[in-house]
Amino acid sequence: MRRPLPHGPLAEIITTFLIEKRALGYRYIEQERLLRRLDRFLLEREIATPELPRDLVRQWLAKTPHERALTQASRASATLRLGGDPQRVGRQPDVRDRHGPDGRQGL
Repeated sequence: MRRPLPHGPLAEIITTFLIEKRALGYRYIEQERLLRRLDRFLLEREIATPELPRDLVRQWLAKTPHERALTQASRASATLRLGGDPQRVGRQPDVRDRHGPDGRQGL
């Protein structure tokens, strides 16, 4: 039985991402399930634009009752990989100044 395609605001991004990963030889079965959950999460919040706003990502990644830490970590990992290319999810890269308040370069 075929799985339904994502149909939320990130549907095209998720589908393209999965195609890219599978073309590289990754199975991405569990990650696909988690990204479909993200798709439903965004639909439930009536998000219409293909973005991952920081406040929603925090909500999405928050530990839920009765959830194991490994499940939360898997959700975070799949989301991080999807959002790894900032322009893929509709935002500019988050480039921070590497110099500290005293003007010296930090790590």
